[in-house]
Amino acid sequence: MVHRALRALRQGGDHGHIREALPEMGRHLSEMERRADEAERELTEWEEGPLHGGQAGRCVRRVHHGVHAFGLFVELDEIYVQGLVHVSSMTDDYYVFNEKAHA
Repeated sequence: MVHRALRALRQGGDHGHIREALPEMGRHLSEMERRADEAERELTEWEEGPLHGGQAGRCVRRVHHGVHAFGLFVELDEIYVQGLVHVSSMTDDYYVFNEKAHA
């Protein structure tokens, strides 16, 4: 809508009503953009919240979905999150991958 209004103004002619509406259109679009930014921030916090926010190192129940030479695919029980635990991050012990046993 704003693009059409600006195009009409650029093409000339008497478009006083469009000139009068542009400030309100700008305010409306700015408000919608702020709301979208806020919703995006809330979604990011909701998605990452349990994994961050001072909870690093906390023990959680998980299900192993796959064992590979490069790491483990896991799902956390408390929140629906799936991901890869790469072998480079498993520094607390020594691990040997058994391809036949998938272990």
